[in-house]
Amino acid sequence: MDLTRQGWLASWARLRDNEPDEEQRIWEMPVFRVLNRISAVKPGAAVIATAGDDPQYKFPALVVQRYGNGRTAALTVGDIWRWGLTEPQMHQDMDKFWRQMLRWLVTDVPNRISLQFVDRPDDENNSVVFQVRVRDKAFQPMDNVSVKIDVRDPHNQSLLLTAEPALSEAGLFEAAYIPRNSGCYLARAVVTDSNSAEVGLTHEIKTSENQDEIAIGYLTGRAQAGLAVNLQAQEFRSINTNRPLLEKIARQTGGRVIELGELDNFVRSLPDRNAPITEMWIRPLWDLHGILPMAFLLVLMSFVGEWALRRWKGLP
Repeated sequence: MDLTRQGWLASWARLRDNEPDEEQRIWEMPVFRVLNRISAVKPGAAVIATAGDDPQYKFPALVVQRYGNGRTAALTVGDIWRWGLTEPQMHQDMDKFWRQMLRWLVTDVPNRISLQFVDRPDDENNSVVFQVRVRDKAFQPMDNVSVKIDVRDPHNQSLLLTAEPALSEAGLFEAAYIPRNSGCYLARAVVTDSNSAEVGLTHEIKTSENQDEIAIGYLTGRAQAGLAVNLQAQEFRSINTNRPLLEKIARQTGGRVIELGELDNFVRSLPDRNAPITEMWIRPLWDLHGILPMAFLLVLMSFVGEWALRRWKGLP
Protein backbone atom coordinates (compact mmCIF):
# COMPACT_ATOMS: atom_id res chain seq x y z
CA MET A 1 0.00 0.00 0.00
CA ASP A 2 1.32 3.43 -0.97
CA LEU A 3 0.12 6.96 -0.37
CA THR A 4 -0.70 9.13 -3.36
CA ARG A 5 0.05 12.84 -3.64
CA GLN A 6 -3.33 13.63 -2.07
CA GLY A 7 -2.54 11.11 0.67
CA TRP A 8 0.74 12.81 1.53
CA LEU A 9 -1.05 16.15 1.72
CA ALA A 10 -3.80 14.76 3.98
CA SER A 11 -2.51 14.96 7.55
CA TRP A 12 -5.10 12.48 8.83
CA ALA A 13 -3.77 9.78 6.47
CA ARG A 14 -0.21 9.98 7.86
CA LEU A 15 0.81 8.34 11.11
CA ARG A 16 4.35 9.74 11.46
CA ASP A 17 5.55 13.32 11.72
CA ASN A 18 8.14 13.08 8.90
CA GLU A 19 8.33 11.52 5.45
CA PRO A 20 11.18 8.99 6.00
CA ASP A 21 9.49 7.46 9.05
CA GLU A 22 6.17 7.34 7.20
CA GLU A 23 7.77 5.55 4.24
CA GLN A 24 9.41 3.07 6.61
CA ARG A 25 6.08 2.41 8.31
CA ILE A 26 4.36 1.76 4.96
CA TRP A 27 7.17 -0.57 3.84
CA GLU A 28 6.85 -2.64 7.04
CA MET A 29 3.09 -3.12 6.69
CA PRO A 30 1.96 -6.73 6.04
CA VAL A 31 0.90 -7.99 2.63
CA PHE A 32 -2.84 -7.79 2.04
CA ARG A 33 -4.53 -10.50 0.00
CA VAL A 34 -8.09 -9.24 -0.50
CA LEU A 35 -8.89 -6.20 -2.62
CA ASN A 36 -12.33 -5.13 -3.79
CA ARG A 37 -11.71 -3.77 -7.25
CA ILE A 38 -13.75 -0.81 -8.44
CA SER A 39 -14.50 0.04 -12.05
CA ALA A 40 -13.71 3.76 -11.79
CA VAL A 41 -13.30 6.64 -9.38
CA LYS A 42 -16.17 9.12 -9.37
CA PRO A 43 -15.53 12.70 -10.46
CA GLY A 44 -14.60 14.82 -7.47
CA ALA A 45 -13.27 11.87 -5.44
CA ALA A 46 -9.68 11.77 -4.21
CA VAL A 47 -7.55 8.62 -4.06
CA ILE A 48 -5.60 8.71 -0.81
CA ALA A 49 -3.84 5.33 -1.02
CA THR A 50 -3.26 2.70 -3.69
CA ALA A 51 -2.44 -1.01 -3.58
CA GLY A 52 -0.97 -3.51 -6.05
CA ASP A 53 2.21 -5.34 -7.02
CA ASP A 54 2.59 -3.76 -10.43
CA PRO A 55 4.35 -0.37 -10.18
CA GLN A 56 2.81 0.66 -13.48
CA TYR A 57 -0.78 0.18 -12.38
CA LYS A 58 -2.10 0.64 -8.87
CA PHE A 59 -5.60 -0.08 -7.63
CA PRO A 60 -7.40 2.48 -5.43
CA ALA A 61 -7.24 1.32 -1.81
CA LEU A 62 -8.69 4.35 -0.01
CA VAL A 63 -10.95 6.85 -1.76
CA VAL A 64 -12.67 9.86 -0.16
CA GLN A 65 -15.28 12.29 -1.45
CA ARG A 66 -17.58 14.99 -0.18
CA TYR A 67 -21.27 14.06 -0.14
CA GLY A 68 -23.66 16.90 0.51
CA ASN A 69 -22.51 18.57 3.71
CA GLY A 70 -20.60 15.49 4.86
CA ARG A 71 -17.74 13.26 3.78
CA THR A 72 -17.49 9.65 2.69
CA ALA A 73 -14.61 7.17 2.49
CA ALA A 74 -14.28 3.80 0.75
CA LEU A 75 -11.62 1.34 1.94
CA THR A 76 -11.31 -1.37 -0.71
CA VAL A 77 -8.85 -3.55 1.22
CA GLY A 78 -10.86 -6.52 2.49
CA ASP A 79 -8.38 -7.92 5.01
CA ILE A 80 -7.22 -4.73 6.70
CA TRP A 81 -7.37 -6.65 9.96
CA ARG A 82 -4.02 -8.28 9.08
CA TRP A 83 -2.41 -4.95 9.83
CA GLY A 84 -2.99 -5.24 13.57
CA LEU A 85 -2.07 -8.92 14.01
CA THR A 86 1.65 -8.72 13.28
CA GLU A 87 3.13 -6.56 16.04
CA PRO A 88 1.76 -4.48 18.92
CA GLN A 89 3.13 -1.32 17.31
CA MET A 90 1.24 -2.05 14.10
CA HIS A 91 -1.93 -2.63 16.09
CA GLN A 92 -1.49 0.80 17.62
CA ASP A 93 -0.91 2.26 14.16
CA MET A 94 -4.11 0.64 12.90
CA ASP A 95 -6.08 2.02 15.84
CA LYS A 96 -4.61 5.47 15.23
CA PHE A 97 -5.50 5.28 11.54
CA TRP A 98 -9.13 4.47 12.30
CA ARG A 99 -9.36 7.27 14.88
CA GLN A 100 -7.88 9.86 12.54
CA MET A 101 -10.01 8.84 9.59
CA LEU A 102 -13.26 8.75 11.57
CA ARG A 103 -12.45 12.09 13.17
CA TRP A 104 -11.80 13.59 9.73
CA LEU A 105 -15.08 12.17 8.41
CA VAL A 106 -17.17 13.89 11.08
CA THR A 107 -15.14 17.10 11.39
CA ASP A 108 -16.86 20.21 10.00
CA VAL A 109 -20.04 18.26 9.37
CA PRO A 110 -22.98 20.50 10.38
CA ASN A 111 -25.10 19.51 13.33
CA ARG A 112 -28.86 19.11 13.14
CA ILE A 113 -29.19 22.57 14.67
CA SER A 114 -26.73 25.23 13.54
CA LEU A 115 -26.62 28.90 14.50
CA GLN A 116 -24.68 31.60 12.73
CA PHE A 117 -24.92 35.33 12.21
CA VAL A 118 -24.69 37.48 9.11
CA ASP A 119 -23.59 41.11 9.20
CA ARG A 120 -25.45 43.84 7.36
CA PRO A 121 -22.69 46.28 6.40
CA ASP A 122 -25.09 48.55 4.50
CA ASP A 123 -27.49 48.88 7.41
CA GLU A 124 -27.24 52.18 9.25
CA ASN A 125 -28.14 50.50 12.56
CA ASN A 126 -25.33 47.90 12.25
CA SER A 127 -27.85 45.12 12.66
CA VAL A 128 -27.04 41.43 12.39
CA VAL A 129 -29.23 38.53 11.32
CA PHE A 130 -29.16 35.30 13.29
CA GLN A 131 -29.69 32.29 11.03
CA VAL A 132 -30.78 28.95 12.48
CA ARG A 133 -30.84 25.89 10.23
CA VAL A 134 -32.94 23.00 11.52
CA ARG A 135 -32.72 19.42 10.22
CA ASP A 136 -34.39 16.19 11.31
CA LYS A 137 -32.73 12.85 12.03
CA ALA A 138 -32.35 12.21 8.30
CA PHE A 139 -30.78 15.69 7.95
CA GLN A 140 -33.76 16.91 5.95
CA PRO A 141 -34.92 20.51 6.53
CA MET A 142 -37.61 20.97 9.19
CA ASP A 143 -40.15 23.77 8.93
CA ASN A 144 -42.82 22.89 11.52
CA VAL A 145 -40.72 23.93 14.52
CA SER A 146 -40.49 26.87 16.88
CA VAL A 147 -37.15 28.65 17.14
CA LYS A 148 -36.29 30.95 20.06
CA ILE A 149 -32.98 32.82 20.34
CA ASP A 150 -31.77 34.09 23.69
CA VAL A 151 -29.23 36.92 23.18
CA ARG A 152 -27.07 38.16 26.08
CA ASP A 153 -25.30 41.50 25.68
CA PRO A 154 -22.01 42.58 27.34
CA HIS A 155 -23.98 43.83 30.38
CA ASN A 156 -25.54 40.37 30.86
CA GLN A 157 -28.94 41.64 29.80
CA SER A 158 -31.07 39.02 28.04
CA LEU A 159 -33.38 39.49 25.07
CA LEU A 160 -35.56 36.71 23.70
CA LEU A 161 -36.09 36.71 19.93
CA THR A 162 -38.46 34.62 17.85
CA ALA A 163 -36.96 33.49 14.56
CA GLU A 164 -39.22 33.47 11.52
CA PRO A 165 -39.00 31.03 8.58
CA ALA A 166 -37.04 32.35 5.61
CA LEU A 167 -38.61 32.23 2.17
CA SER A 168 -35.29 31.61 0.42
CA GLU A 169 -34.38 28.25 2.01
CA ALA A 170 -36.26 25.39 3.65
CA GLY A 171 -35.39 24.79 7.28
CA LEU A 172 -33.86 28.26 7.67
CA PHE A 173 -35.11 30.61 10.40
CA GLU A 174 -33.94 34.21 10.74
CA ALA A 175 -34.16 36.91 13.39
CA ALA A 176 -32.75 40.43 13.16
CA TYR A 177 -30.95 41.98 16.12
CA ILE A 178 -29.47 45.45 16.63
CA PRO A 179 -26.51 45.55 19.06
CA ARG A 180 -26.62 48.60 21.30
CA ASN A 181 -23.19 48.26 22.93
CA SER A 182 -19.73 47.19 21.90
CA GLY A 183 -18.48 43.92 23.34
CA CYS A 184 -19.15 40.21 23.28
CA TYR A 185 -22.62 38.75 22.76
CA LEU A 186 -23.78 35.20 23.36
CA ALA A 187 -26.70 33.80 21.37
CA ARG A 188 -28.39 30.50 22.20
CA ALA A 189 -31.03 28.99 19.94
CA VAL A 190 -33.59 26.51 21.27
CA VAL A 191 -35.67 24.57 18.75
CA THR A 192 -38.88 22.88 19.84
CA ASP A 193 -41.41 20.81 17.94
CA SER A 194 -44.79 20.62 19.63
CA ASN A 195 -46.39 18.07 17.31
CA SER A 196 -43.55 15.87 16.05
CA ALA A 197 -43.74 12.23 17.04
CA GLU A 198 -40.18 11.40 16.05
CA VAL A 199 -38.63 13.28 18.95
CA GLY A 200 -40.43 11.03 21.39
CA LEU A 201 -39.65 12.89 24.62
CA THR A 202 -41.56 15.78 26.10
CA HIS A 203 -39.12 18.24 27.57
CA GLU A 204 -39.80 21.49 29.35
CA ILE A 205 -37.14 23.94 28.29
CA LYS A 206 -36.23 26.47 30.92
CA THR A 207 -33.18 28.51 31.64
CA SER A 208 -31.57 29.15 35.02
CA GLU A 209 -33.24 30.98 37.90
CA ASN A 210 -32.40 34.43 36.54
CA GLN A 211 -33.72 33.77 33.05
CA ASP A 212 -37.13 33.60 31.53
CA GLU A 213 -38.88 30.50 30.30
CA ILE A 214 -38.11 29.87 26.65
CA ALA A 215 -40.47 27.19 25.37
CA ILE A 216 -42.35 24.06 26.31
CA GLY A 217 -42.62 21.20 23.88
CA TYR A 218 -40.61 18.47 22.21
CA LEU A 219 -36.95 19.40 22.42
CA THR A 220 -35.37 19.09 18.99
CA GLY A 221 -31.98 20.63 19.70
CA ARG A 222 -29.93 23.60 20.80
CA ALA A 223 -27.10 25.63 19.35
CA GLN A 224 -25.10 28.63 20.43
CA ALA A 225 -22.72 31.12 18.87
CA GLY A 226 -20.66 34.10 19.96
CA LEU A 227 -20.62 37.55 18.43
CA ALA A 228 -18.09 40.37 18.91
CA VAL A 229 -19.37 43.86 18.14
CA ASN A 230 -17.38 47.07 17.76
CA LEU A 231 -19.79 49.87 16.93
CA GLN A 232 -16.99 52.41 16.41
CA ALA A 233 -15.09 50.23 13.93
CA GLN A 234 -17.21 51.22 10.94
CA GLU A 235 -17.00 54.92 11.77
CA PHE A 236 -13.21 54.96 12.26
CA ARG A 237 -12.47 52.47 9.49
CA SER A 238 -11.46 55.31 7.18
CA ILE A 239 -10.51 58.94 7.74
CA ASN A 240 -11.86 59.95 4.33
CA THR A 241 -15.09 61.87 4.07
CA ASN A 242 -18.05 59.61 3.44
CA ARG A 243 -19.62 61.86 0.82
CA PRO A 244 -22.36 59.41 -0.30
CA LEU A 245 -23.61 59.16 3.29
CA LEU A 246 -23.55 62.94 3.75
CA GLU A 247 -25.48 63.45 0.51
CA LYS A 248 -28.02 60.83 1.57
CA ILE A 249 -28.58 62.54 4.94
CA ALA A 250 -28.90 65.95 3.28
CA ARG A 251 -31.34 64.63 0.69
CA GLN A 252 -33.56 62.97 3.31
CA THR A 253 -33.61 66.02 5.60
CA GLY A 254 -34.01 68.67 2.91
CA GLY A 255 -30.50 70.10 3.33
CA ARG A 256 -27.44 70.30 1.14
CA VAL A 257 -23.75 69.46 1.27
CA ILE A 258 -21.55 72.54 1.58
CA GLU A 259 -18.04 72.48 0.18
CA LEU A 260 -15.25 74.05 2.23
CA GLY A 261 -14.77 76.85 -0.28
CA GLU A 262 -18.48 77.71 -0.17
CA LEU A 263 -18.68 77.99 3.60
CA ASP A 264 -18.20 81.79 3.79
CA ASN A 265 -20.88 82.46 1.16
CA PHE A 266 -23.23 80.06 2.93
CA VAL A 267 -22.79 81.88 6.26
CA ARG A 268 -23.48 85.27 4.63
CA SER A 269 -26.64 83.91 3.02
CA LEU A 270 -28.13 82.60 6.26
CA PRO A 271 -30.00 85.83 7.20
CA ASP A 272 -31.79 85.82 3.84
CA ARG A 273 -32.78 82.16 3.90
CA ASN A 274 -36.31 81.07 4.72
CA ALA A 275 -36.13 78.65 7.59
CA PRO A 276 -39.30 76.62 8.12
CA ILE A 277 -40.76 77.10 11.58
CA THR A 278 -43.22 74.59 12.94
CA GLU A 279 -45.74 75.81 15.51
CA MET A 280 -48.37 73.78 17.29
CA TRP A 281 -51.82 75.33 17.74
CA ILE A 282 -54.50 73.86 20.01
CA ARG A 283 -58.02 75.20 19.52
CA PRO A 284 -61.36 74.01 20.85
CA LEU A 285 -63.65 72.52 18.25
CA TRP A 286 -66.29 75.23 18.77
CA ASP A 287 -63.79 77.96 17.93
CA LEU A 288 -63.15 76.64 14.42
CA HIS A 289 -64.67 78.64 11.59
CA GLY A 290 -68.11 77.42 10.48
CA ILE A 291 -68.57 74.78 13.22
CA LEU A 292 -71.23 76.69 15.23
CA PRO A 293 -73.51 77.51 12.24
CA MET A 294 -73.31 73.91 11.02
CA ALA A 295 -74.18 72.62 14.49
CA PHE A 296 -77.13 75.03 14.73
CA LEU A 297 -78.45 73.96 11.30
CA LEU A 298 -78.11 70.28 12.24
CA VAL A 299 -80.11 70.77 15.44
CA LEU A 300 -82.74 72.83 13.62
CA MET A 301 -83.11 70.24 10.84
CA SER A 302 -83.47 67.47 13.41
CA PHE A 303 -86.21 69.43 15.21
CA VAL A 304 -88.10 70.18 11.96
CA GLY A 305 -87.74 66.59 10.80
CA GLU A 306 -89.16 65.23 14.05
CA TRP A 307 -92.11 67.68 13.87
CA ALA A 308 -92.83 66.70 10.25
CA LEU A 309 -92.65 62.98 11.06
CA ARG A 310 -95.10 63.35 13.93
CA ARG A 311 -97.57 65.32 11.79
CA TRP A 312 -97.33 62.70 9.03
CA LYS A 313 -97.97 59.78 11.38
CA GLY A 314 -100.66 61.62 13.29
CA LEU A 315 -98.74 61.48 16.56
CA PRO A 316 -99.28 64.07 19.30
